[in-house]
Amino acid sequence: MAIIRVVESELLDTLDARDPDAIRSRRDLRMINALMGNRIWFFRRFRKFPEPFSGGVVEIGAGDGALSAALHRRYPSMPVTALDLQPRPKGLSEDFSWIQGNLFDLLPRISADVLLGGMIIHHFTDDQLSMLGSHLGSFRAIFVCEPYRSWFSMMLASLMWPLVGRVTRHDMPASIRAGFRRGELPRLLQLGPSWELRETVDWRGSIRLAAVRR
Repeated sequence: MAIIRVVESELLDTLDARDPDAIRSRRDLRMINALMGNRIWFFRRFRKFPEPFSGGVVEIGAGDGALSAALHRRYPSMPVTALDLQPRPKGLSEDFSWIQGNLFDLLPRISADVLLGGMIIHHFTDDQLSMLGSHLGSFRAIFVCEPYRSWFSMMLASLMWPLVGRVTRHDMPASIRAGFRRGELPRLLQLGPSWELRETVDWRGSIRLAAVRR
């Protein structure tokens, strides 16, 4: 039986960025993303283009800023903007933009070629995803990596429990329950025939969507 999509509150979303549990959880997320190969996938998408996107990149739900910082190091001439509810993390390079706030308020006012989302849009309900989709018309490409909603993903998450903190032990299964199956992301974001879509599922528990303007 398939898992029905349910969006629920995750503990990390309620914690101050300085809370030790939040710091531990973000460290857990860096490890999990590395094991899942998510950053490598994002960089492979960029390598398919002959030159970096001159109009820039915006990362939504940037978290600790690791992905935006890595992109800026790889493509220093490409404008990078990170959006998150939390303030810019201490020690993060000042060489790229960080905007704190609600992405639904900020995104309509930001111009960029590419939108990136790494394990963020599963936080949104179907109606919110439809609203997000209405703000995507100005982008040339959209690259998102999200939890794949399956019992196998749940099993993999349970194997990680001895290695992660209490917040991550709660949030991992919640994220999977809010994740996606094939075809759901393009439909919920209302990506029509003007987009060339490539959706893949990785056995390590992620579903990835690359959408490029035709």
